[in-house]
Amino acid sequence: MRAFVLILKTLWSPGSAFREIRESRTGPWIPFLVFIALGVSSTYLLTSRIDFGEALMREVLRGPQAGDMSLDDMNALRETFNNPYVTAGLYMASLWWVGVSLPVATLYYLIFLMVGSRAGFMRFWSVTAFAFTPILVAGVAGLGVMYTIPPSAFSLGQMNVLSAAVFMDPQAESGALYALAQATSLTTIWILALLTIGYGVLTPKRIGAATRAVIVVIPWLFVVATRVLPALIF
Repeated sequence: MRAFVLILKTLWSPGSAFREIRESRTGPWIPFLVFIALGVSSTYLLTSRIDFGEALMREVLRGPQAGDMSLDDMNALRETFNNPYVTAGLYMASLWWVGVSLPVATLYYLIFLMVGSRAGFMRFWSVTAFAFTPILVAGVAGLGVMYTIPPSAFSLGQMNVLSAAVFMDPQAESGALYALAQATSLTTIWILALLTIGYGVLTPKRIGAATRAVIVVIPWLFVVATRVLPALIF
């Protein structure tokens, strides 16, 4: 039960929460269960409320590639989107955090190990898991938005309510700007801040907050570049 409280505590008292995670050796398993529950339930509610194939088609039609598609192409694509395997893939995609947490924690563990950390890997993994709590906030907010918009007008991008991209038209904005807005959501910035605070309880005091912030942000900038540069080039 304490682990559930710590998930919420990271939102209003992250320093205290991460110190308690360190001292109690709380593992990443409870956050995993919460993320899985939210991912599965939100996907079920999404596919129950809207025609997922139609929603995906609206996303495609908003993009620049729509002008090159014939009516037959659109019908074929709609049938593809309504395939049960696509729905199954959506459920799997909703559990992305469980798969991403291990490489993220491993990356930061190795980086901080090189600059003087002596904390064990499991503590880094636990802190990383709890630092992703803002995804829960964004997920719940996205579900609220989903139920306030008519299904026929709903866009998948509107689920990411903590991103400036939700207010942008992909057709009116440059692809690079739209990709940048998606990558720099409030959720992402919030997570980066929590990672900086969380890793602070696992590293020597000589590694200040500014240094930790730089270490945390640099890998994220590479991820942003992989999303923005293709849009700039193509």
